[in-house]
This record gives sequence, C-alpha cells and structure tokens, in this order.
Amino acid sequence: MTEEKFPFPVDFDPTTLSETDDDYAVMELISAIKQDGTKVWAYVTIKPSLYMKYCQKIHTGEQISIMDYGEILQTGDGESPPEVVRLDMEERYGADHEFSEKLKESILKYVKEQETR
Repeated sequence: MTEEKFPFPVDFDPTTLSETDDDYAVMELISAIKQDGTKVWAYVTIKPSLYMKYCQKIHTGEQISIMDYGEILQTGDGESPPEVVRLDMEERYGADHEFSEKLKESILKYVKEQETR
C-alpha cells in the first residue's frame, strides 16, 4: 500500500490560529465505530489552531481522542443523526453540513492557484 499524500497544505500558522481558539471553532459531524462495534455519530467542535493536525490524523486513519482537539456537542448511536437533530444543530449552532467539503475545495483551489504562479 502506498502512502497517500495529505490533500491540504500544512503550513498554516498554529500560533496565529490559536489567537482565535477562545472565540471560534470548526464544527463537524463525524462517524466512528466504538470498541464494541457500535456505530456512532457526533457533532464535534475543533479548535482552529488544531484543525489541520486533526485533519491529518483523520486522513491517515489514526485513532484520536476528540477531547484533545475540542469538544463533543452531541452524540448518538447509528450511522448518522436523525433529521430533527441535524435541523436543531443548524438552528442552534449554525451547522453547515457541507462545510468540510467546501473547505477542502477552497484549499485545493488555493493550492492550485499558488502552484500556477
């Protein structure tokens, strides 16, 4: 198996981003499998200064503790949350269920633009 290159640039300055940690967070809906094999979902918030490190670990499949990166807002059993929970997270926290994809696309676009300069 060949090692896959991480698709994001990793030169974001954590020192600068850490200045926003108290006021902002990146929210994601994640899914996982507990040690007993039960599928779970969770809405988590990740500190901006730790987001790239978090993404790298997720991308490589490394086992992590969310509490090392942020906090868990809500969790439940199953592959995904019920629609009522999704709508509640959108209303209460402004959850954008396409955020990760939008961010990835923006970063990849930025990287390509930098490569053509």
